[in-house]
Amino acid sequence: MLNIKPLTYYLSEDHTNLQELKQWISINKFIEPIKLNLNTLIKEIEQTKWLEKDIRKKLFQNFQNMIISYITYITDSHPHKYFLDYITDLDKHCFQGGYGYSVSYTTGSPDKQCPHHWMIKSEYYEQFKDIPEIIQLCATVCNLYLNIDDKPTHAIWN
Repeated sequence: MLNIKPLTYYLSEDHTNLQELKQWISINKFIEPIKLNLNTLIKEIEQTKWLEKDIRKKLFQNFQNMIISYITYITDSHPHKYFLDYITDLDKHCFQGGYGYSVSYTTGSPDKQCPHHWMIKSEYYEQFKDIPEIIQLCATVCNLYLNIDDKPTHAIWN
């Protein structure tokens, strides 16, 4: 299963997931042009003290804004909208219950939620199994997630 984690997971108050964030930055080739700036912000976050919540909050926001600006620049679209467009396309190849590949996601919108027992039809799995890096980045920076199982299963909808 590909598991895309939201940015808030990495930028926790207690710094427990900063190491994972560093690893995520190092392997994410898509953000290569802004890696140096992101790593600088990570170092600043690491140097803050536990009681400096306002400073850390501002650094977290700067980190997120830097990625949002970069995505907006290269896609001509806000990352949230870009992610939702991908979800809309994905949904056209899904159904509720039955045999297929389980999908779960958040959208950040009460008007659009992932249905229970949402499944990608088997014949479309290959098209969606490798979530584009830009979509992964959009989900992460917008504190959303998208998970697709890598094994088909039977889901019962009653």
